[in-house]
Amino acid sequence: ARLLKAITPLRLEDCFLGQFGSNTWTVDGIEHHEAGYLDEPGVPQNSRTPTFAAVVLRVNNDRWDGVPFLMHAGKGLDERKAEVRVTFKPKACNHCVPGDLNELVIRIQPDEAIYLKFMNKRPGWKQDTVEP
Repeated sequence: ARLLKAITPLRLEDCFLGQFGSNTWTVDGIEHHEAGYLDEPGVPQNSRTPTFAAVVLRVNNDRWDGVPFLMHAGKGLDERKAEVRVTFKPKACNHCVPGDLNELVIRIQPDEAIYLKFMNKRPGWKQDTVEP
């Protein structure tokens, strides 16, 4: 309960809202079409109802000061999944080798899993290759 009370109230600049639209793509010469939210039956054509939201939560206490909690959810996304991702802060040495930041991923659904993603430089003088 103390943690929830320490969450700073959301401001509009901490939020991103969107609505999914229709999409058409071609694979192996076959054209595919996916309807957008406004194409669904019963949805008014001028609807501005968000179907996607991304927010940044901040906890105002000593332990979590300066740590953003990024949350996003939506309808019409490519995947249906629930996971927690802990992205580690970049260090000065991370700038020597290109690649993503290190992450601890806890997948809740589907296919429960816990894995660590980290980037390493291959031995040698080249600075342009990394191995996950």
